[in-house]
Amino acid sequence: MEIRKETKWLCENARALERFSGKWVMFSAMEGLVRKDESLMRLMRAARKVRRLHQPFIFHVPSKQELSQPLPGSRRR
Repeated sequence: MEIRKETKWLCENARALERFSGKWVMFSAMEGLVRKDESLMRLMRAARKVRRLHQPFIFHVPSKQELSQPLPGSRRR
């Protein structure tokens, strides 16, 4: 899968991803959303079972609370 397809999908679906706040999402550029879960480990196990996906794209949709926190190692001035 080309990164361009993944980036394009993320941009086109940014608003819709708000409903997955705080969850891990797996998708295929060809099939769209494949699965979501609160646990990365469960999502990875599910990815192994979905044999038709060669390299699924997996990412975390941050919650509003996560977005309001400073990045680890950064300092506020």
